[in-house]
Amino acid sequence: MKKADFSENALRRILDRAAFRGEFHFLPRVDSTNQVAKKLAREGAPHGTMVLAEEQTGGRGRWGRKWESPAGMGLWLSMILRGPFDMQQDIRLIRAAAGAVIRSVEKIAGVRLSFKWPNDLYYGGRKVAGMLIEGSQKRGVYPFLVLGIGLNVKSMPGGFPEGIRERAATLEEITGSEIDRAALFRELVLDLEKSLSVRQREPCFL
Repeated sequence: MKKADFSENALRRILDRAAFRGEFHFLPRVDSTNQVAKKLAREGAPHGTMVLAEEQTGGRGRWGRKWESPAGMGLWLSMILRGPFDMQQDIRLIRAAAGAVIRSVEKIAGVRLSFKWPNDLYYGGRKVAGMLIEGSQKRGVYPFLVLGIGLNVKSMPGGFPEGIRERAATLEEITGSEIDRAALFRELVLDLEKSLSVRQREPCFL
């Protein structure tokens, strides 16, 4: 089967078929896609705006923990969601995002990840993906939230750095097969479109 194109134009066409109608920023290298997305949100970028990077030099998980995000090895993306949101919606959205990742990975890679509260996805005790929601609260509500998703796809040359090698895994390590990142991106976008719409009262859970 021919691999899908992972170029900016090809990915933009995927998003054009979705209903997000936001901006798309495809960047070769950034500190953090969440940081870029938060800046864009403060500048007025619309709901559904997505930032996707080939490499993050300062990717973060919960509590500021570093997330290894090497070039061309995963899906490192952030999306702006316009609210307003309260804290309960924040919790529901992270679960909805986890469900979208789980279903997309199962469809493309044939494996089912397990969700570990509050924001990690595992396979066989090793972390494969994580989500991070950030926003600025005003008068008890969030005018916008930024949802970040990091998904380990490709096998890294030499494996993960010492210290996390036993705790992290990629989809290619798990399956022993090459994973098409563009196809995975397409499935994830289509599922996120259904499960994260702020037009819905109750996002689609796991």
